[in-house]
Amino acid sequence: MKIIERFSEIMSANINALFDRMEDPSKMVDEHLRRMRDDLAKVKTETAGVIAQETAARREVSRLESEITKDLERAKKALKAGEEADAAVFVKRKQENEDLLAQAEKTLALAADNTARMRQMYNKLCGDIKALDAKKATIKGKAAVAKTQETINRVGSTSDRFAGTAGRMNDLEARVDARLDKAMAEAELNAGPPDDASALEAKYDSGCPASVEDELARLRAELEEEQG
Repeated sequence: MKIIERFSEIMSANINALFDRMEDPSKMVDEHLRRMRDDLAKVKTETAGVIAQETAARREVSRLESEITKDLERAKKALKAGEEADAAVFVKRKQENEDLLAQAEKTLALAADNTARMRQMYNKLCGDIKALDAKKATIKGKAAVAKTQETINRVGSTSDRFAGTAGRMNDLEARVDARLDKAMAEAELNAGPPDDASALEAKYDSGCPASVEDELARLRAELEEEQG
């Protein structure tokens, strides 16, 4: 029975250690549940067969014990009746059944051991499946929260990169402004000091406009001539 060969593996399986080995529990938990339920179905089927073997072995042991007891009584009766030859026949058959009984008892012991192991595996698998089922919803819920948090972390990291980029752009703009200011200052210096004479040339070459007082004096003179 192949399932019995897996006895140690199944019995040593640890649900908590299983969770630790899962890279993505939300995806793997269903697969492990499926495998454990497959094992449980095999254990149930083979346990029934092992129990049937144990029952048959126990029945054979009981039958042989009964036959041995009967032959022993028959041998005693034959001896009391003075029939030693008959008694010898019963003793011989009793000895043969005793040999068969020894073999049947070994078969029964093996069948009983297999039954006990199968029951252990069955109970272990039932407990593991129950525990994993109970934790499945919690595991998947935590996995969903973790995935959401990872998304938030990625978005936050992107925002930080954007903020850093904006800061670098501000620094770049400041450096460009500084270069522009420096260039303008150099251009002003390159123009040289102001020429006072050149500035006055423009003023006097265009003629000096009459002041308001001069214009009023001229108008008064014209009025006086008209009245005189």
